[in-house]
Amino acid sequence: MQVREGQQQLSQLIGDCIDAKVHGAFEAPTGLGKSFAALIPAIAYALAENKRVVIATYTNVLTEQYWHKDLPFALSLFDETPSTQLLIGRQRYACLAAVEQMDRNLMSTLIEDEPLGIESQLRQRLHLKQKEFGQKWKQIATPAACPGRHCHHYNDCFYYRARKGSLSSNLVITNHSVVIQDALLRQVTEGDITMLGNYDFLVLDEAHDFHSAAQNGMEFEITENKLRQYVGLTQRIHDELLNIATKAGWGTHWTRALQKLHEVFDWAVNELSVLYTSMGRSAVVAVSPPELKELLTRITMPEEDKRAQFIADTLAEHLERFTNAAKKILGPANDAVSIPVRESAQEQVQNYLRYLEDFQAGAKLFSFPIGTSISYLGGYAASPILRTDIVDLAEPLVDLLWSKTPTVCMSATLAVDNEFDFLKQTIGFQPEFKDILPSPFDFPSNMAAYVPKAGRVPDPTIARQNEAEDEYFDCIARELEQIILILQGRTLALFHSRREMEAVNMRINLPSHLPIHTQAIGSVSSLGVKFKKNPEASMFGLRSFWTGFDAPGNTLSCVVVVRVPFEVPIEPLQVARQAFMSMQGRDGFAEWTIPSAKMLVRQGVGRLVRNDVDRGLVVLLDPRLRSKPYGESFLLNLPDGVRVFDDAADALGFLSLDYLTVND
Repeated sequence: MQVREGQQQLSQLIGDCIDAKVHGAFEAPTGLGKSFAALIPAIAYALAENKRVVIATYTNVLTEQYWHKDLPFALSLFDETPSTQLLIGRQRYACLAAVEQMDRNLMSTLIEDEPLGIESQLRQRLHLKQKEFGQKWKQIATPAACPGRHCHHYNDCFYYRARKGSLSSNLVITNHSVVIQDALLRQVTEGDITMLGNYDFLVLDEAHDFHSAAQNGMEFEITENKLRQYVGLTQRIHDELLNIATKAGWGTHWTRALQKLHEVFDWAVNELSVLYTSMGRSAVVAVSPPELKELLTRITMPEEDKRAQFIADTLAEHLERFTNAAKKILGPANDAVSIPVRESAQEQVQNYLRYLEDFQAGAKLFSFPIGTSISYLGGYAASPILRTDIVDLAEPLVDLLWSKTPTVCMSATLAVDNEFDFLKQTIGFQPEFKDILPSPFDFPSNMAAYVPKAGRVPDPTIARQNEAEDEYFDCIARELEQIILILQGRTLALFHSRREMEAVNMRINLPSHLPIHTQAIGSVSSLGVKFKKNPEASMFGLRSFWTGFDAPGNTLSCVVVVRVPFEVPIEPLQVARQAFMSMQGRDGFAEWTIPSAKMLVRQGVGRLVRNDVDRGLVVLLDPRLRSKPYGESFLLNLPDGVRVFDDAADALGFLSLDYLTVND
């Protein structure tokens, strides 16, 4: 393993934060070795003081990379090793009860040979096509709620075994979502129930994505899929308690309560579809605080909001009736059944009831959100949702996490304009130590940027307003053709919208030996594999490929950012965020839209140079970078020393294409 000075510096900085028990924020560029830099001080701290450290990253892929690749090497450098545990989301673990029903031989194999029992392991073992495996996994994944220790497979259960290990291990490797779930669970139960136990230090890798994980973890949704899940969940509760209810003479009433609840679920699914069809768009239902609602004039539901609220309120009411009926069956009034029998039944269904009551509480709050939050109708016609989101996450996250545990946030793209102000604004994180470490790569020699002269590419906003988008799409297609022909493929073009990507792709005219793979719905992993197998291929991708995609070597020699990914505030949460900032006297475009776009452009550009020998061209085709006042600031966020050209041929000439010919 190559040791880098910046890696040693980062490790020392993290160690300083651990020793001082303070927050730190560090931008550590690609290639520095962030994971190893974090693991060394974490292991040393755990061993020296028997402390507990949690390291979390954004995706399960990166989490498993920590566990399988980085952690074993780091542990090998120590004479002693602390206890360690991997924990990811419960639905990424195989459920042995479900596997047993499907395939007993597979269950035995899993117990004997797959100690983690996670989705990626099983995918490798079964060698099934992606669609076929996806169908099988839906049948055997650990459900959102289960009997827990009352399942006859509890002692072997992959998920609960990982949960148990995470409560006591010195070093836990997990993801952002689990960190959020643990913090919320701890808050709701006043610390009685946790997933990670009490830990002494937290490291958040890929911290630029923590805002997204927190937003998703703290939302509440009513969807058809979720209601269908509750059909099965309530059926299990009913079946577990039916004998007890029957002995008390309440069996018929109990079954009718279930039937009525299922009728309400079906009614809610239908009403949700009808409501979205009648509206035809997203719309606000309820807002907190009241001052914020006054500013939301663009997307209100003046007459329809009562229908949305009625759906949520009706669900909450009937869920409460059902859970109250269950509690009556389990309560002291039921003297037809002995206390031990009722207590045993209580233990059998307590996980189910808790899950049901959480949903019931969310449905109640839908019409009356608290804090700075918004409830709205969203999704799309085939899958409408009623959702509540927190508009400003900063204050809740301070209460949930930052006031509780010293934390280091690190990422290759954590700063905007060389400052950490955006991090503070979005998640409320206030670092006492902070630093931007230099990249180990020679960007001035290995990367060049091409940004067309003003006027060469039409302004996409003006083109849309003037109904002249065909001209814009034609121009983008010609620019991409030129680059792909010169490079003979090797190009990743990043688009902000599917509509734009497909319109440009229709206009591309290239020789058959230079194929373009275009991202379809659900094709991310297979598309990336196709692209990396053929150097003459190019790929047109959406949000999935702006971050996390890794294709080192000359299979990727050019990254094209077709358009700066400005958030267009048309969805309720986006509009509410802008209104909230306006209410505070702040400029939402300057303080949210632009910094968010800069962060994402930095991520996209970061797909190009992934190791010491990678070389290539960054293309920024958005004409606003030349014409708008903010344009120069985007270019200043490119890696230090990268030359910017206004002619693609000049930029490629500066790089020299000899290396492509040599390595072909």
